[in-house]
Amino acid sequence: MLVFVAVNAVVFGSGMAMDSKIFIAIAGNIFGLSLLLIWLGCYFDRAKKIGLAVFGHAFLMLSIGLSFAALGLNGLLTGECGFLVSNRSVPGVLSRLAALAIENNACLLLCWGLIAIGLVIVWPSIKLFIGITSRSRTLTS
Repeated sequence: MLVFVAVNAVVFGSGMAMDSKIFIAIAGNIFGLSLLLIWLGCYFDRAKKIGLAVFGHAFLMLSIGLSFAALGLNGLLTGECGFLVSNRSVPGVLSRLAALAIENNACLLLCWGLIAIGLVIVWPSIKLFIGITSRSRTLTS
């Protein structure tokens, strides 16, 4: 429960566009749900039989992909990618890429790249959920 509260507090306290805040909040809550499903799927026999850990992993990948796509969407909505640049002494890869994109006037390209990476990461999870729903329809009919 604390994970959900913390994620929502951080997201809605940030300076991102409201569309991106909602997108990131959904991704963050799916992340918390994925951790819960993985934990249940690993420690309880009944949950292991159902395969909750597999669902947890699918939700985890879904949340990661949605987060990348939301960062790209925020860059497209605001028209800049300075929010990705970190002030740390050792910046991360995304921060270095954003600084390079700002220097070379390629922020739009970086944002579309983040959306594309997010969609690539999300696709296997969506495929799993579509497969499960189509199999459940054929079993019930």
